[in-house]
Amino acid sequence: MRYMDCHNATCSPSATAWQGMQEAFNRAFGESAATKQEWIPPMDARETESGYVIQIDLPGVKKDEIAVALEQDTLTISAERKQEEGGAKMLRSERRKGLFKRTLAFPKGVGGGEVRATYADGVLTLEVPKQEEDKPKHIAIQFN
Repeated sequence: MRYMDCHNATCSPSATAWQGMQEAFNRAFGESAATKQEWIPPMDARETESGYVIQIDLPGVKKDEIAVALEQDTLTISAERKQEEGGAKMLRSERRKGLFKRTLAFPKGVGGGEVRATYADGVLTLEVPKQEEDKPKHIAIQFN
């Protein structure tokens, strides 16, 4: 999946580097996109000793418009940002609206029943624990 298309020679080196990093992340996590989506919010993903933490910026999205599902090692997040209703004439519209769907395939097994999701200040935070066998084992050393 591409986040930024460079159609001409004016793409900055930093934009091209950022695009390369995003594509590498997609390959590492096995991400796939919906065939037609209208916006892609920014996301951070971190691996901790005990699991994974995913944060997605979803400002302006109501909590009941967000769906999260975990099936085996695949996490799917979808949301919809709706057009604001009102009688005012739109002069400029830069904020993306519509459907969004993101699917992440984790490189290691995750514990399905314990996923924690919180939504505060427009940020969806998902905490996905690793299965016990995937957590690092600490072995105590005994001295005689």
